[in-house]
Amino acid sequence: MTWLEIIKQPTFWILSAFASVALSIVANLLTPRVRALLKQSKAERETSRKEKQQQRLNHIRNLCEDSSLRFHEKLDGIYWLLRGILLVVAGLLLIRLIAAIPFLGGILLDIPAFALGALCMSRSVAWLQKAKESYEAVRLADQRLKLATASDVKEWEEEQFGIPSSTETESANKRMESNG
Repeated sequence: MTWLEIIKQPTFWILSAFASVALSIVANLLTPRVRALLKQSKAERETSRKEKQQQRLNHIRNLCEDSSLRFHEKLDGIYWLLRGILLVVAGLLLIRLIAAIPFLGGILLDIPAFALGALCMSRSVAWLQKAKESYEAVRLADQRLKLATASDVKEWEEEQFGIPSSTETESANKRMESNG
């Protein structure tokens, strides 16, 4: 039987109508559950994001308070940057050797060497990201140190991280307790 013959059968149309009604009912029953699941996962992601932002802000505050910690953060950034660059160079060297010396070992050595080169390249991305995070933390700490007044610092923290500063939160809590 061809598709044209199947479509011409009245049984096909009756089954299609029942199947569409059944699928519509199932979709209407599942929609609230799926919506609740998506809402819950969104709330969890938002909470996790806020916790990470608060940790980052606390780290930057610590960097502002201690210049030796800021210096060590810079050294960490340099260390991870050099380590990532060396790994990129090693990965590129391995991949280039495969292309330059085809008779080195045939396919039995080419595949592992290429995989090792690709692994080096992918691992270097994580190390370069660590270097970027260290640099960014020191840059933000330097920006925060340049601010003149406490109100400027509070505004800057809220603008950069979207989190009200802890003193602002404490004062709001005290105002609510005194009013209540």
